[in-house]
Amino acid sequence: MNIILTLEAYKPYTNGVITHVSMLRDSLIKQGHNVLIVTADPKVHHHTIIDGVLHCPAITMKNIYGYGLATPFSKKRIKILNDFKPDIIHTHNELSMGIFSLVYARKFNIPLCYTLHTMYEDYSHYLAKNKITKSAVKYCGSAYFKLFAKKSDLMISPSDKANEFMDFIGVKNKKIHIIPNSIDVDYFDPSRTTSSHIQEIREELGFSTENFIGLFIGRLGEEKSVDVLIKGWCEKFKDSKKHKLLIIGEGPEKNNLINLAKSCGDSENIIFTGKIDHSNVYKYFCISNYFITASLTEMMSISMLESMSMGLPAILRRDPRNENQINEGKNGFIRDTIEEMTEVVENISKLPTDEYLNLRKTTREHAIELGSDKNINTIIKLYEETIKKYNRKTYLHKKLK
Repeated sequence: MNIILTLEAYKPYTNGVITHVSMLRDSLIKQGHNVLIVTADPKVHHHTIIDGVLHCPAITMKNIYGYGLATPFSKKRIKILNDFKPDIIHTHNELSMGIFSLVYARKFNIPLCYTLHTMYEDYSHYLAKNKITKSAVKYCGSAYFKLFAKKSDLMISPSDKANEFMDFIGVKNKKIHIIPNSIDVDYFDPSRTTSSHIQEIREELGFSTENFIGLFIGRLGEEKSVDVLIKGWCEKFKDSKKHKLLIIGEGPEKNNLINLAKSCGDSENIIFTGKIDHSNVYKYFCISNYFITASLTEMMSISMLESMSMGLPAILRRDPRNENQINEGKNGFIRDTIEEMTEVVENISKLPTDEYLNLRKTTREHAIELGSDKNINTIIKLYEETIKKYNRKTYLHKKLK
């Protein structure tokens, strides 16, 4: 098959959707399919194909991490896609590239697959600053996403939250295929390093053997509730010399969060690394003891899955819609409050070595089930079925004319 994958930003930017699409592309190519990624790129002035990625000219969106917003309509882009002769187009975002995908698919009679990665009502604060405008944004957004859902021939999501979101925006009887996010379990494999190397990395980054290190990786935005994590952490561990918290990422709340850590009197135990290139995140997994987040806006966190692949148990704040992602005591723990979460941290830190190592072992085993090769056959089958069904529908429509 010739498959087009569209999204608003691609490498060198980093986020969960980019990681997901990169892995999907690699897995499809490994299976013998041809893939063209189409993305907005504010750094190019002309449509440019580099290593199988079509970079489309775009304006910079300063409020959204410097990503680009391209024009949804372009004759040059259409020509490039027509020359590629796609069998299906799969969009992973809903802005300029999403609109283009929808229009292109309908104009040229190509089936459209749509993956819902994000609960967008949790992100309305990026577009609106008060309650009235937030309500307006949510109302308009509901109509907008309803259009994507209704026009897509195949809909995928990594979480059951998608069904709740569809109900919320008034889309009924839409089949959503829940396919967990995949990870590269061979790359994120703790056996790739040694205990002596881990100690070297700890010393390089200023940690001792005695430190018990928690890890958060993600966007430092309001929706991630990192402030909740910091406040709870300070209350529990601000006088501890053993416990450390690594916070990796950038975002509009970074300075506020740094100041919060200082005001709590725990700036030495909470370390902000800033943005770390995805290729360098491995060593931070190596030195950490667990993954922790208080966010309630996740569909299925790629960072969490990569951490689990490295054998780091996940400690999460309870989100009833995602409880099935954790097998209690086997790959992580879910608690209702940050106080209960930090209590779990303390309990894990006191486990006998053999029990802690066994917890890491079972965490890794659960993650292997989400390896990149596990879900690709399901996705390919869905593509093939959708193309066949769409072609049949198009044939009948033309015949009836």
